[in-house]
Amino acid sequence: MNILSAEIQKLLASSYTRAIALTAFGVGVVLSVFDGINMLAEPERALDATLVANFYTDTVYLAWLFPAILGVLLMTSEFRWGTAIHTFLQTPKRGVVVAWKMLASALGGALIALASLAGAFITATVILTVVGDYSLPEPGRFIGATVAMILVGMIGAPLGVAVGALIRAQLAALAVFLGWMLLVEQAVAVALGPAGIYLPGAMIPRALSLEWTAAGLAGVLSEPITPISAMIFLAIEAVVLGVIASYTTMRKDIE
Repeated sequence: MNILSAEIQKLLASSYTRAIALTAFGVGVVLSVFDGINMLAEPERALDATLVANFYTDTVYLAWLFPAILGVLLMTSEFRWGTAIHTFLQTPKRGVVVAWKMLASALGGALIALASLAGAFITATVILTVVGDYSLPEPGRFIGATVAMILVGMIGAPLGVAVGALIRAQLAALAVFLGWMLLVEQAVAVALGPAGIYLPGAMIPRALSLEWTAAGLAGVLSEPITPISAMIFLAIEAVVLGVIASYTTMRKDIE
């Protein structure tokens, strides 16, 4: 537990956490402004509860990147700034440190997700107030997307930590992670055919489609890949990468 406490303190004290939280908040604001242009141009859209819910939550389809980036930075900064030497002198079992850092980063992922949602929600509320006559957001979609973004943030940050442990050079880790998620995986998914749905880039949109409705929650038991099962697959993939890193790159000498 001492290791976890230390990792949480590092997380909260890190300039990376503050910078990414502000960035995520700003992106939430900007994306909502772009969506708000349509709402202002067509005020009747504000009377549709589903469209209003989408207005509040559509930003989650980009915001999931930020918790993962935070995880990459938190792990690779240990090697970039040389603090890993002190950390591993305190706790020689490097795999244990990776595990606790992944667990602590889940808190950071939740904070980043909340920052992004706050930017979107505040902006959407201001724009709807300007519109004047609007419906409250449809609860199932609004609650589902909010919960999904927080949970995906809590999974995405440990995934980033695992990537950072596997590729210790900070810029290389970021380039590989973003290149894979945004470019390479699309081609790999096509090559894999039906199995491509199990790749993380395919799982994240599915996880974010959670709806807090009777029909949506009932689907958890009937559909093969549901938002909940997608989150579970993502968590498993993060753990697998963390284990691989613990037995490969984490065993190498620290320069």
